[in-house]
Amino acid sequence: MRDAEPLPIDDVLEDIASTLKAGNRLVVSAPPGAGKTTRVPLRLFNEDWCSGNRLILIQPRRIAARAAAEHMAATLGEKVGETIGLRTRLDVRISNATRIEVVTDGVFTRQILSDPGLEGTACVVFDEFHERSLDADEGMALALDAQTILRSDLRLVIMSATLPEQIGTTFFPSPIICSDGRMHPVETRYLGWSRNEPIERQAASAIRKALIEETGSILAFLPGAAEIRRTIEHLGALPDDTVAAPLFGGLTPTEQAAAIAPAPPGTRKIVIATDIAESALTIEGVRVVVDAGYARRPRFDPVVGATRLETVRLSRANADQRRGRAGRTEPGVCYRLWRESETGGFAAAPVPEIENADLSSLLLDTIKWGAQSPADLQWLTPPKPSALSTARTSLEKVGAIGPDGSITTLGSRLSSLPLSPHLAAMVLGAPAGEQAYIAALTAALLSERDLGGRSTDLRQRLEALKNARTPRERQMCRLAERWAKQATGKSGQSDDLALALARTMPGRLARARAGAAGRYLMANGRGAFLDPSDPLCRYEWLVVADITGGGADLRITLATPVSFEQVSELGLIEQSETAELDLATGKVRARRRTSIGAIEIENAPMPSPPPRLFAEPSSRR
Repeated sequence: MRDAEPLPIDDVLEDIASTLKAGNRLVVSAPPGAGKTTRVPLRLFNEDWCSGNRLILIQPRRIAARAAAEHMAATLGEKVGETIGLRTRLDVRISNATRIEVVTDGVFTRQILSDPGLEGTACVVFDEFHERSLDADEGMALALDAQTILRSDLRLVIMSATLPEQIGTTFFPSPIICSDGRMHPVETRYLGWSRNEPIERQAASAIRKALIEETGSILAFLPGAAEIRRTIEHLGALPDDTVAAPLFGGLTPTEQAAAIAPAPPGTRKIVIATDIAESALTIEGVRVVVDAGYARRPRFDPVVGATRLETVRLSRANADQRRGRAGRTEPGVCYRLWRESETGGFAAAPVPEIENADLSSLLLDTIKWGAQSPADLQWLTPPKPSALSTARTSLEKVGAIGPDGSITTLGSRLSSLPLSPHLAAMVLGAPAGEQAYIAALTAALLSERDLGGRSTDLRQRLEALKNARTPRERQMCRLAERWAKQATGKSGQSDDLALALARTMPGRLARARAGAAGRYLMANGRGAFLDPSDPLCRYEWLVVADITGGGADLRITLATPVSFEQVSELGLIEQSETAELDLATGKVRARRRTSIGAIEIENAPMPSPPPRLFAEPSSRR
């Protein structure tokens, strides 16, 4: 092993090793930059209890998984794929020599579902557990069950920068080993700028202010890719010795690696990132943080039947994480774009994803696992009964589970794909061949953001994705090909993309509102909008494939046009008749309403009310 600089976690590595020699559970608490992600696995994988077996290190984010694997491999003087392996959705580098396997949390869930005993695995380390992703919570619940029933020798380790109160007591009884880290003082400056000005303009102004007032590289936090791009535009021309680099999940691995690489000698770097830079990633040379104070969080809307991203205020714990990035190697400064008094109104910690997520995949997984209900498993935050009820209804509709709650043959096939049950059903139900490939590419677009450009037109995005240029897009196309090979739909089904989507998500049929450019009403009753200049606005009917936002009207981010004639083929049109007695005239006035959910197609008087309505005034058929 190559010599490496001392890190704070080194002081407790022997305590970690001795604790796991005697027991099978451990919690490690260490702040960002302490070195826990890479030093702990490298210390443990040669222990006697791990000899000849693998250690799995779980990371919530691909960029962090890749960075951890590459750093550990470099420490050993090797390449990833030898002693240190990597397994993500789009990047698998594993060999017979692999002893430490770095995986994302979703990949781990698939691994343990296919091999509940985790044969050949001695230890599973859940890193950055404070992020509380849905996949991490599910993976932990399954791993605890496997340890209790099948593998008492399996070691489970939780590593986190901040710990929930019950983590080492009622939920995960175990020793807790703390590393204090080595933080330098960080001065916090509150700018308190106006909310009326776009956040990216304020961020750009704060970055320019930091360039003048401070030395060293800058890490700025914005909520999403669009805000990052606009912030870079507002920065304009930079000094010759300064470079700016974006950092978010939709970039290629090469672009992400360039963002986290040290600044060239004699230069300063401005890294403008989403919250993926909050933890697990170390960007050398950063001593200034600019924090916009917002994050983008997924939220499942059962009315819309979609998980959409909402921009929310970050929690105090997240704000502290970001601030800490400025004091890694020397005293630093953190500029916050809000007033100090506002901090007290922030939530103490981020809301666990399990509280706002679509639980249909989780429920299907737990049924496949053999649990009668998720309540049979151990959860740090138990799933809400109302969310499980919604998930159960959803699974019954696609035929994944039967009336008795047992998994069906189709349900087993759906759970084999790393997609939501509805998207998996669309892929598996498509006619084999090109139609199945288009369905699989569509599923890829809806499960992976920023593929195929930024057009809101689904067909344009699919065409761009089929002509993939980036490595990530080519990998997704290959993955879609594998999914498509599992399709066994009947050849008599329609090959039209819009109809396939409408069958999958009928509540997201949308009709343009009269006299309101870009405004639509969806069948589920929610409003939606496009920019009035968007070419899709010329179509009266759309199927909304993806949506975001949190206001009264949601922003359409991906859609495809559909004709009313096509909509008529779906059997979704409903008719109702009403009759009311006009007491003044003694006449019965009747109307017939034609609709698709909340979308009213026609509401017209009936000149000759049928006699059957006379017997039941105010009735509805």
